[in-house]
Amino acid sequence: MDLENIQKCNSEGRNEGISITNIGEFYKEYDIRLLHHNVQSLNNKILDIVIMLATENINVDILCFTEHWLPEVQMNVLNIDDFKLASNFSRKHSKAGGSCIFIRNNIQTEQVEYLQELGKEKVFEISTIEMPDKNTILTCIYRSPDSDFYEFLPKLELLIGKLSSKGKRFSVVI
Repeated sequence: MDLENIQKCNSEGRNEGISITNIGEFYKEYDIRLLHHNVQSLNNKILDIVIMLATENINVDILCFTEHWLPEVQMNVLNIDDFKLASNFSRKHSKAGGSCIFIRNNIQTEQVEYLQELGKEKVFEISTIEMPDKNTILTCIYRSPDSDFYEFLPKLELLIGKLSSKGKRFSVVI
């Protein structure tokens, strides 16, 4: 799917599983572009993603993937040119699911350890990074459709409360 079709789908309100957001629109002093894709198996899509990034002139700084379906050991060796894996949630007790954040190599990030305790397989699969230079925290979350929504909501509320208390900008991608 090329950039023109992605933008057309987004402007028509259709959800094709891919969204591109310019975080800079929310935080005018920064120009950060983010691509979110519910990939439903990153192994099956990685070549398409690499080709799209190289040929479609999609200038993104952050890649957020949900349902990557990969164990942590495979995520740690996955390579996307000019990007590094900054945060990952991989399931340990069941298959599929997961969330991860890849960020351009030239952007400084830090892990956000105090939010990892919120993670729970199928309910709240959370990946989070802090970009100190941008005074911003980014969180990517996957919730399985067969999980308990009423277990998800308190975790989301707690996440937003913790992020709000830090006095930093934050974005949550679900």
